[in-house]
Amino acid sequence: MIQRITQKNVLVHFNGYGCYCGKGGRGKPRDPPRCCYNHDCCYENLHHQGCHPFIDHYRYLIINSSILCKYKNRSVCATLACECDKHASLCFKREAPTYNRKLRHYPAVLCKESTPKCFPGPEF
Repeated sequence: MIQRITQKNVLVHFNGYGCYCGKGGRGKPRDPPRCCYNHDCCYENLHHQGCHPFIDHYRYLIINSSILCKYKNRSVCATLACECDKHASLCFKREAPTYNRKLRHYPAVLCKESTPKCFPGPEF
């Protein structure tokens, strides 16, 4: 979904971006809009609800630039995982002008500060 919305290769542009894009995440978020941090929090909140957002397969539609997550999904968890990804995708698109190439493949060793606490509920 992120690739379709941003027209950017996810592995090249977002995997390892800052301290939260990609596997894991810790420390102070480096990207000011916190797109990846909020996405991680969204998934964490789903885990607390008994969902498995990394493996809950979902379907979505894009109609006139709008992402619809309530499209033939078999579970509430799948729809909620879609919503997390939807909001991350829209965040990346909205914040494209502030994308900082220096944060690509950011070394995890530089993510030392204390990790901010996620707020309960979806991080949209």
